[in-house]
Amino acid sequence: MNNGVATLGGMSTRPEERGRGGQKALINCRLRHAATHNCRHAVATTQAGSVSERNLCPLGFRLAHTKSIWAPIETRS
Repeated sequence: MNNGVATLGGMSTRPEERGRGGQKALINCRLRHAATHNCRHAVATTQAGSVSERNLCPLGFRLAHTKSIWAPIETRS
């Protein structure tokens, strides 16, 4: 939390616990905690199409931007 913005980073769920609502509960808990510390905004990073993205969208999160990752192409001589 910094300057009224909460960063929801490092969210993951153990494989044997997936599909039981744990991540959604964790996100909600973290948002409530941020609100009690006067955070008016929250941000998160996730892979497109992931379960994390699907858990964030119903809570009002929207895509702000995408990130391109560039790597050199190996060339044959």
